[in-house]
Amino acid sequence: MNINVKRYLFPLLCVVFITSCAAFVYLHRNAAPTYVEFASNMNQSGEYDGKGGHQEGSDADSDAESDAEFTPLNINRATLDELTALRGIGPALGQRIIDFREEHGDFKSVEELLQVQGIGERVLGGIKEFIVVE
Repeated sequence: MNINVKRYLFPLLCVVFITSCAAFVYLHRNAAPTYVEFASNMNQSGEYDGKGGHQEGSDADSDAESDAEFTPLNINRATLDELTALRGIGPALGQRIIDFREEHGDFKSVEELLQVQGIGERVLGGIKEFIVVE
């Protein structure tokens, strides 16, 4: 290989690589985030059912029937496993919700979750439609 080709080949390849990376980032800057769906959001055949949150009796024979069976999660009776199925609630935060509930009694409103350390407006906004207080 000619010495002049060797001299310019590596810098040229670097420029092409950096330009390609920059173009990829630029084109994907507004892409929607990808979320991992949990097993609680799967129907019996193992397919994602399109709904987040808590479901009881997941017998999804038809879409209309499975929509009718969706039940919001009662945070005054929820177990740790049920709480962690909610988006944004991990095991530590789920345990804090349970501890707060045991220490202060049942929640009077969904907004009372804001008093639990680690739950802010953003987390509450993400789970509000999937929870109730009864």
